[in-house]
Amino acid sequence: MAAVQMVTCLREGQPGQVGMIELGGGAGVLSRAYRLRHPHPHSIGTVPWIGSNELQMAAEADHLLLGERRIEVPGNSSLIVVWKSPSTGREGIRPLIVAVGRDGSELPRIGPQDSMDSCTWAKLSGQ
Repeated sequence: MAAVQMVTCLREGQPGQVGMIELGGGAGVLSRAYRLRHPHPHSIGTVPWIGSNELQMAAEADHLLLGERRIEVPGNSSLIVVWKSPSTGREGIRPLIVAVGRDGSELPRIGPQDSMDSCTWAKLSGQ
């Protein structure tokens, strides 16, 4: 039987902030560095995608795990994260974003296709 992991959902956010991790604007582009090295790629799907999202974090978050990278959350709890992924033809794939508290506990997460963090989804689902 798999162990159940408890995730902290309490938060101290900015006024009007709903989730522990809130996605703001984002952008993405095919990698220009790759295109300069490979002027005629065989397929658009072979060109890496560079993506970004603005995030607003709750005060409890000490750092993020963005895929394999650890990113410190600044004092104002607002940051822009950037990643590279394979192109899907129209866009890339955002890595899993996990918020981690100062005590090392896992806070909510946002999956590659999610628009809200896991605790916000749970609240809306009545869990």
